[in-house]
Formats: sequence, C-alpha cells, structure tokens
Amino acid sequence: MVRDPERTDQPRRPSLARAIRESFPRYLDDIVLFAIVNVGWALAFGAFAFVRIGLPAVVILTPLLALPTSALMRLAIATAREMAPGWPMAREELGRLAGRKVALAAIQLLIMGLSLTNVVLGGSIGGLAGIASAIVAGYALIAVSVYALALWPIVCDPAREAPLRDQLRLALALVTLRPLQLLVLAVITVLAVIVCIQLIVPLLFLPSLVLIVVAGYVVPVADRLRPA
Repeated sequence: MVRDPERTDQPRRPSLARAIRESFPRYLDDIVLFAIVNVGWALAFGAFAFVRIGLPAVVILTPLLALPTSALMRLAIATAREMAPGWPMAREELGRLAGRKVALAAIQLLIMGLSLTNVVLGGSIGGLAGIASAIVAGYALIAVSVYALALWPIVCDPAREAPLRDQLRLALALVTLRPLQLLVLAVITVLAVIVCIQLIVPLLFLPSLVLIVVAGYVVPVADRLRPA
C-alpha cells in the first residue's frame, strides 16, 4: 500500500467491512512500529493486570493506560488517513491532551464499573426490580462502550483538536448516525479484550489490529460528517 506522508484530500466512503478487511495489510505495512508500540502497551497493561499493587492503587492508576492506548490509536488514525505513521506521532500523543485523556478514561471506567456492578447485583436480587435494574445497567454499559469507540479516535486525532465540548458533540453525532456499526465494533473490541486477558501472545498484536479497525471506520465517518 503506497501512502503519502500527508493526508489525502478526499476521505473515502466509510465502510466497516473494508475497515476490517484492510486492517491486517495496514498492520503489516508498519509491523515493526506497531509491534514495538504494542509491546510497550502490553507491558503497561501487564503492570496493572498482574502486578500486585493493591486494589485502591489499581483503581486510581488504571486511567493512565489511556496514554499508551492513545499513542497506539494515533498510529491507527494515521493509517486510516493513508498517512505514514512514525515514532514522532506516538511520542507526541503520549503528552498531547494527557489530562483530558486520563479524565475521560476515569469517567468511562467509573460508569462502566458501576453499570457492570448493577448488572450483577440486579441479577442476584431477582424479581422485577432486580431484572429492571440489570437491564437499565446493561443498556448503560453498552451505550458507554459504543460512545467511547466514537470518542477516542476523535480525541486522539490532532486534526480534530478542539474544546472537549465540540469533541463530545461530534462523537454523539457519530453514534446517532452509525449506531449498529459502532455496536459491531464494540463487540469486536470486547471479544479482543477477552482473548487478550486469556492469552499472552494475542496481547502483543491484537490491540493494534482492533484499533486499526476502529480508526479505519470512525475516522472516515467523522471526516464526512465534519471535515477536519
């Protein structure tokens, strides 16, 4: 795949099938870069998942994973725009809007944690009240997951650096416009997380592939909705 270091002027028509189909070739085009950054991400993930530092510390520090994740997402965004990803992109993204990213990750994890807890508690309580509570919490969990998939490619895209309010509105517009496709991406992401938790080897490359798929779909949709 031949790419220019600059963005293409006309974004291609968004296609989830094409984003999935092209993810592996895009990964192979820059396999060394993605592999090294992905290994760094995996080491950070492993530090939180396997090192015993105490539950309070894990809860406080886990949002910091948004920073290495954003570096990986930045590279995926570059491939979505047919740009040549490079080390400077990953390094820059680690520090760009760091406070915003950590705060968003903390809010996302808090809502998802509370929703998951309510699903479990509602199921254990039983009865109409418990079932209703579990259903509402389940919908909240799905909604936050889908919204996050629309938001993070926007936050990690320097071409879309803007006040947080504008980024949130654009993400909401994407969810409203393409809810089913984003739901499919959420399912793919959840399955990838489950695989990475169970097996070590996929942890070294699967996050990159998933983020390439996410960026490969979300970026063109956002560009058509509001050109960068």
